[in-house]
Amino acid sequence: MNYREIEFKETEGREDWLKVRQKGIGGSDVGAIAGMSQWGSPLSVYLDKKGKSGEQEDNEAMRQGRDLEEYVVKRFEDKMKLFTSKEDKILQHKDLDFMLGNIDRWVIKGESILECKTTGHYDENSVPAYIELQCHHYMTVTGATVCYLAVLVFQKDFFVKKIERDEEICNYLIQIETDFWKNYVEKDIMPAPDGSFSAAELIKEMYPQSNGETIKLEEGYNEKIARYMELKGIIKPLEKEHDQIEQEIKMELKEAERGETGRYIINYKTSIKKAYSVKEGKQRRFSIKEV
Repeated sequence: MNYREIEFKETEGREDWLKVRQKGIGGSDVGAIAGMSQWGSPLSVYLDKKGKSGEQEDNEAMRQGRDLEEYVVKRFEDKMKLFTSKEDKILQHKDLDFMLGNIDRWVIKGESILECKTTGHYDENSVPAYIELQCHHYMTVTGATVCYLAVLVFQKDFFVKKIERDEEICNYLIQIETDFWKNYVEKDIMPAPDGSFSAAELIKEMYPQSNGETIKLEEGYNEKIARYMELKGIIKPLEKEHDQIEQEIKMELKEAERGETGRYIINYKTSIKKAYSVKEGKQRRFSIKEV
């Protein structure tokens, strides 16, 4: 067995489960630590592990994900003709005790696992990198060689993606998670902001208002501020150029759903957008992937 089991069961309650999560890095933390998640940053993960961020509020997406997990599992079993078993304990890497995994299901115990997702934001061709990193984190913890990703796309699709273990990615995760845990969490050193939306929102929450004081900044900030002012003059023209190129590609695609250049694949698919207060409407999602 390539993992250990933490003596904890989900039936003991959410509060105890959250306390166990603070003792290590879980799959949902990895994308943030790697700088690949829009939902978190190294700073937010650090504060969570130190118990300084407060309990994350349960939202509708989280509730639906939990409630529909059994349905996604059943769809996976029907589609793939495979049986699964539930793991109700948090798992721990056999050598690195800060690497934790709360997997959704075993497919073949010790060899294959299942990760369930519900979404309205991506399809089989645009699975976010942080989701695949999460799957690799669980394979790193358990020693599994395959992670099946079963995804329910609300009212549109259901698909299964087979993600095979890549040792290079597993070693990368071990490296960045060890660095984060040993050099930041254990040493009580707060990571620097990374420029992400998550970090910006977190800083707003940490320091919501001014106190009227004036402080002296270190001289090193002169160089940072000069660079900030320089970037300010560059970013807006670049954003306009970026948007212009996107518009030119869309005009070339017209009604086509997909374009290919040999080097890039461009998707411009129609999707259904729903809102509580307005009628159902259609929109097209634009994305480019390098071959």
